[in-house]
Amino acid sequence: MVIALEYRENMRTNFRGLVAVLILALSCTTAVATERPNFLFLIADDLGVDALSMYGAEGDVAQTPTLDALAAEGLRFTRFWTQPSCTPSRAEMLTGRYGFRTGVTRQIGGVTDGKKPTPPDADDDTPRQGSSLPGRRVLAVIRSAEPTWGPSATEFTLPHALKALDPAYTAAAIGKWHLADTRNGWTEHPKITGFDHFAGSLGGFPEGYYAWNKLVDGEWSVAQGYGTSDKVDDALSWIASQDKNPWFLWLAFNAPHKPFHKPPAELINTPTLKVLDPQADPDENPLAYSTAMIEALDTEIGRLLSSMDAKTRANTFIVFLGDNGSDRHAVSPDRDPQRAKGTLYQGGIHTPLIVAGPGVPKGGTTDGLVKSVDLFAATVEIAGGDIRALVPRDIAIDSVSFVPYFSEPGQPSVRDFVYADFMPYTPTIDQGSYAISDGQFKYLVHRGQTEFYDLSTDPLETDNLLLRELTAEADIALGRLKARLERLRSDL
Repeated sequence: MVIALEYRENMRTNFRGLVAVLILALSCTTAVATERPNFLFLIADDLGVDALSMYGAEGDVAQTPTLDALAAEGLRFTRFWTQPSCTPSRAEMLTGRYGFRTGVTRQIGGVTDGKKPTPPDADDDTPRQGSSLPGRRVLAVIRSAEPTWGPSATEFTLPHALKALDPAYTAAAIGKWHLADTRNGWTEHPKITGFDHFAGSLGGFPEGYYAWNKLVDGEWSVAQGYGTSDKVDDALSWIASQDKNPWFLWLAFNAPHKPFHKPPAELINTPTLKVLDPQADPDENPLAYSTAMIEALDTEIGRLLSSMDAKTRANTFIVFLGDNGSDRHAVSPDRDPQRAKGTLYQGGIHTPLIVAGPGVPKGGTTDGLVKSVDLFAATVEIAGGDIRALVPRDIAIDSVSFVPYFSEPGQPSVRDFVYADFMPYTPTIDQGSYAISDGQFKYLVHRGQTEFYDLSTDPLETDNLLLRELTAEADIALGRLKARLERLRSDL
């Protein structure tokens, strides 16, 4: 779908004018709901389906009573794909557009133009794991000489769409951002993107879970405490301040992303994890520390949800997801660590998605194909809007709403394919890695090699069907996926 807007230099002025025009037009064509719903996005960092028992994970997996209860309260998606790393997945969710359209084809990293500000440092004796162990010094570290970029400041985002639908909507982003660079506004980027409030970190991972550089509406400080708990504190404070406004909260946790730090014992559910040695090197046993971090995340999400008043909770759609697959150092023993986060194998892009809220079937599951890009259209539809009317023309939107599964979870997939990629800095049709699937078969181009799998019988992708003669069914599916991929990527 292609829809239009001519951007000028003064983006903010133009956007306010656009909102006014859209609201006037919509008032003539769309019935406005008496009470708009709230939206709470809960984004876990580096959490694949291999980490949760509700997705069939076995062994010493995290105990997650809060997430289990949320799944029982809502709808669990079994075929949800993200991008293979943090920034591209987040950009897809915010824009409803594939990364090759926005230019966000890999995670942000590296020096941009040398103007990146340096936040204050924490003291050297800041505890790393809640013990007497000296912590890492908190610094704004540049690790790569080659820059990568976040979404342009001119992108039309989900907060923009909600506010165009109803200017009463307020929006906040709390926690990990990982979308800003010095071209798109750096510390101002969350505000440019449509969020009224930001409290969190701009980088890809915290300097530590007990001390980290924190940005609150443009002001830097060094935060201390336990990071996951701090984010929930900020979320509760912001929600309580919203009065009668409908709201959208983007709550992006760092957990269970590195560094692997033991959480406070009272947040951990599993007895053997409670007694992990806080002075040991977590990298010697990363899976155990990652599991403990997931349990602490679950506990803190429970505190957040239980602290919301009943009326607010009843009018709030809660979306929980992982932004990409599990870290290769913390995958379950039955998984190949070389096919985890950062790759287009299932271990890098198949993550949990749970949606709960008014009208969502309780305890349901759906096998429908869903991509991270689809959160845009679904959220707008739930709010009572139509992306065809709200999104500016001349902007290609790839988002497909998954709302139809609310009324009929077992219906055939609304999408006929899901697509993911991982591209170099300047993507072309002949470069990068990409994958496409119809739900059963998956075609993958990885480092110049082509692979083809039947996920229904080979979910861990161990049997490349291209190494032998294909069945008639597989051959037809391969031709269909290749043709669909060629049409999609012709926009590059």
